Amino acid sequence: MTTINSPEIWRGVLLKGKTAIVTGAGAEGVSVGIGRAIALQLARQGARVAAFDKSMAAAQVTVDMITAEGGTALAIEGDATDQAKVRSQFRETHDQLGPIEILVNSVGQGSPGGLLDTSHDEWKVGIDRNLTSAFTCSQAVVPLMQESPGASIVHVGSIFGLRYPGSNFLAYSVAKAAMIHLSKCIALEFAQQNIRSNVVLPGAVDTPAIRNRIAAQWGAEKLDHIMAARGHQVPRGVSATVWDVASTVCFLASPLARHITGTELIIDGGATAITVPAYSVAVEIKKQVDI
Repeated sequence: MTTINSPEIWRGVLLKGKTAIVTGAGAEGVSVGIGRAIALQLARQGARVAAFDKSMAAAQVTVDMITAEGGTALAIEGDATDQAKVRSQFRETHDQLGPIEILVNSVGQGSPGGLLDTSHDEWKVGIDRNLTSAFTCSQAVVPLMQESPGASIVHVGSIFGLRYPGSNFLAYSVAKAAMIHLSKCIALEFAQQNIRSNVVLPGAVDTPAIRNRIAAQWGAEKLDHIMAARGHQVPRGVSATVWDVASTVCFLASPLARHITGTELIIDGGATAITVPAYSVAVEIKKQVDI
């Protein structure tokens, strides 16, 4: 289970003096999902962080974790698709923490369903949470970023947006595919104003939400076995951790990536580089040999 005490914690000054907003920055209890890990890592690199989440309690836990380590953070409760409210809240963040130079669009939710068994309401939820939220928050933040000498928007996408994932997640996959092009459009429209926009595309990630879903569906006694099997599908043999994603986001948000914009960075242990059927057969053979 991913915890705040991960041995992969790293600290520095890459983002010292910068203000960042991370949407979807909460998590259940004190567990650490992707959004919370990103908020923590940005703070560990010196950024002042606004933790934006639909749950104030969850956002506040993230803030408490950051301040306990000596960082500066602010909790914001909100709906990332509410245009007027988001604009107001981002302006308030700007006034409290300083000019906003980093936005991480980390709101997301994936639910199974194909063309024939996805209701209109499920489709709308999938598009809103995974795409409209990124559009709304990017639209709200860019006018505030124009006051800074350089800014970065990082969208948390998925390799589901690149190719069919092997099971039906229609609304989620379509939304993540559209997010890639949304990012490119933002990058090109504001390139001359020194506002960058990129997408990180995680593959299999070991998150509390994934573990909870697997345990609920298959039983807690099978969790470790299924998580291990999930990792074996990745060429490196393991799933990514939330810290792998968070560290990549920190890089893209930092001056080290100042000439990187309008592109995607895949975090999948090589999964999208393989021929899936051939690789699946090879993995199964190896498993049988190992047995």
